[in-house]
Amino acid sequence: MRNEKDGSLFVHIPAGEFSMDSEDGYPVERPVHVVYVDSFYLAAHPITNEQYSRFIHETGYRAPYVDDRRVQQENWDPETGVYPSGR
Repeated sequence: MRNEKDGSLFVHIPAGEFSMDSEDGYPVERPVHVVYVDSFYLAAHPITNEQYSRFIHETGYRAPYVDDRRVQQENWDPETGVYPSGR
């Protein structure tokens, strides 16, 4: 599926179950249990800073704090060096 606004590609992830956590990890990771997840779409590639800026502008979402100006290249992933600030 393609996003109508910017042409980015999304892949359909079907609903299903998976085993989550571990029997030998930290206490908060126990016990292993089955989790059901509804189907969803996932971007085939990470979004760029340019796409994320457009999203912020069009939705009014509060821009996150970026602590390193070197990572603000238009074609880089917005998650690099970003600490979410919430809405």
